[in-house]
Amino acid sequence: MDEYSKMHGFSPAVVTASPWTCSARAVAGGDGARRRPRAGGISQGRGKGEVRGKTFAIQGFGNVGSWAARFLHERGGVVVAVSDVKGGVRNPEGLDIPRLIAYQKQETTVSGFPGSDPIGNEDLLLLPVDVLVPAALGGVITEANVKTSGPA
Repeated sequence: MDEYSKMHGFSPAVVTASPWTCSARAVAGGDGARRRPRAGGISQGRGKGEVRGKTFAIQGFGNVGSWAARFLHERGGVVVAVSDVKGGVRNPEGLDIPRLIAYQKQETTVSGFPGSDPIGNEDLLLLPVDVLVPAALGGVITEANVKTSGPA
């Protein structure tokens, strides 16, 4: 963001957590969730960037969201909810991410994933999780739903 802002003015919308070393765009975006937990708020007095045992909701389970879920799951994070354009699923104990990825590849959606309950995108945004990963369409986080959700 700093380099971009030098040339084009202050523009926080261009921030990405993608490391330069990743060559695949989808993997890079998801890997940013693994590499940058402090940017996601985990370090705000809640574990100094530790992912293990923290809860995550991922709004958007496409290229970036599915890779983020995979990396967070591998580091011991508990992904409790995910959504895609056709719906969302939730399990307060944590979703089995490898099985969910295989299910999504076969069914082309996360909706109906066994061992989960359905959840809408609006409700997913309001879950009391440690970190919300907005990995889909922009503009879904608004002043109204931030005020409604409050601190996790």
